[in-house]
Amino acid sequence: MLYVLGQARERQDVVAAEIAHDKNAPIFLISTQTEKQVTSGYGRWFWVLLVLGLICAIGGAVGKDLLASSDRGLSWQPFVEASLGFLAMLTICWVWTVYNSLINLHHRLEQGWSQVDVQLKRRHDLIPSLVTAVAGYRDYESETQKTHLGAAGSGGGDAAGRGWSRLQRYSADVTGYNRALSGLESQ
Repeated sequence: MLYVLGQARERQDVVAAEIAHDKNAPIFLISTQTEKQVTSGYGRWFWVLLVLGLICAIGGAVGKDLLASSDRGLSWQPFVEASLGFLAMLTICWVWTVYNSLINLHHRLEQGWSQVDVQLKRRHDLIPSLVTAVAGYRDYESETQKTHLGAAGSGGGDAAGRGWSRLQRYSADVTGYNRALSGLESQ
């Protein structure tokens, strides 16, 4: 399994997407892990960095307070300032992450609609070959019916007469189908 996050473009020779590395793209990732594994790894690193950042902020405040005044003891003001500064930076980073997640969601939505367009294009390309196959089958059945009707018409006896009437009813049904298929071809 291969998980790709980044730019893609439609190939010119077939209806499919290909990976297109763009040097200006903000992120480009090719991984053998699944998408769930990649995103859960980001979640774990978020919590590790959050705790590490809080420890560094408080440790920096304690170190500054100890260096500034070693004779009067620790005061609470640097801890509060460091914690509030860290929470402000955390809030800014959270807003930035949410914004990027919304942009990513928008791109995924566009990619989903693009894939719908690709599938519709494939179906549109298959319709003429389907009509050709049905028309060929229609012609084959018509020729088969004419052959059977000719053979039954040349034979004699009571059994041949019953077979002849059945083939005429079947031929009428096939003629109706042929008309319906002719209507499909003209559209």
